[in-house]
Amino acid sequence: MSTEELNGVPSGCPVIEFDINKDRPVLGYRTELDALREESPAYWNTFGQGFWMLTRFSDIREAHQKSDVFSSRSIIVTDPDPQYMWIPTLTDGPDHVKYRQILNSYFSPRVVDTLWESNRGWANQIIDELIDQGRCDMSTDFAAEFPARVFLSIAGLPQEDAPAALKWVSDTFSQMMDPDDHSVQLAATAAIREYFSNLLDDRRANPRDPKTDVLSHLLAARFHDEPLDQDTLLNICNVLILGGMDTLKCQLGYSFYHFATHPEDRQRILDDPSLIPSAVEEILRYYTIVLPGRKLAQDYEIAGCPMKKGQMVWLDLGQASRDPRVFPDADKFIIDRPNNKHLAFAAGPHRCLGSHLARQELQVAIEEWHKRIPNYVLDTDEPIIEHGGQLAVKSLPIRWVDL
Repeated sequence: MSTEELNGVPSGCPVIEFDINKDRPVLGYRTELDALREESPAYWNTFGQGFWMLTRFSDIREAHQKSDVFSSRSIIVTDPDPQYMWIPTLTDGPDHVKYRQILNSYFSPRVVDTLWESNRGWANQIIDELIDQGRCDMSTDFAAEFPARVFLSIAGLPQEDAPAALKWVSDTFSQMMDPDDHSVQLAATAAIREYFSNLLDDRRANPRDPKTDVLSHLLAARFHDEPLDQDTLLNICNVLILGGMDTLKCQLGYSFYHFATHPEDRQRILDDPSLIPSAVEEILRYYTIVLPGRKLAQDYEIAGCPMKKGQMVWLDLGQASRDPRVFPDADKFIIDRPNNKHLAFAAGPHRCLGSHLARQELQVAIEEWHKRIPNYVLDTDEPIIEHGGQLAVKSLPIRWVDL
């Protein structure tokens, strides 16, 4: 690190080069980023075009709450001027509120509470397909498949579309933090838009009940008393499929990595399944996966670093959720941690719309898997690797064992 002026960054602000895109051994990101947090509350990172990094809970929470300063017009720090529009993700102010209101009815606690049994059914369907094999790659065979089937079911879409949808989502996130090449990501976005364009045409010709079919709901919605235009509809659909599938895949991968490598915690939930909701919260805190960015809408100063309008700021929710200033024994996984006010779902007006559904899916997946396959271990001598962008284990081979 140095404190010399670089790219207009004032002397006195730490300057580093931290590659946010490369593969690391599992938990490598967290180990390195935890150390950076303890050295300084803020950095200028020269990776890509350069961006700020905030590292501590209070500053990261403040940035998420001040959406008038930290704009969501771009949320990927290596892509300050995106060639796409995600709605409501990349919107601010009153428009963001109105878009969220359109979607709230599908993600409210009341609606999510009606999904417990159907989601248990999807989890057990996949377990039925895997259980006789005695082993699987958890990352792809269950962690990806389960949220895909749930999303397609909730959205009223055909289950046979899951393989294509999984590939589009994977391609989108594979280049998310790449500072130079977004060709695969843009091609996946185009494919998603074509897919939903055809589905929207079908819904216009063959309307369904908007209470149970999300596309019919969107076609019936009004924004400033006008129907949503086609481009807006496609931008919303793009967000729904990305948020509904990849984030849960990533979080489930870390969940089962933890239980495969910490049999004492696995035994605790086997002995007392009522601990699972608490375990889910600790998984969300300890293995936070989302590394969002914001674009400064005006000059601002945090931790003595004057940040300029138009610059990007990285707001790693994991550094916040593992901050020992807020969480006692923050570097330890405590399955029954009290008062677990983590930031895994962010804060402020852009707090995750699907947080209630995400919690339910994590709980259902962990409950149903451990009813059927209670004991398992890693099925490889190779290191488990995680990728950057949105953190995820790339592969998680496991095999069942008898104890």
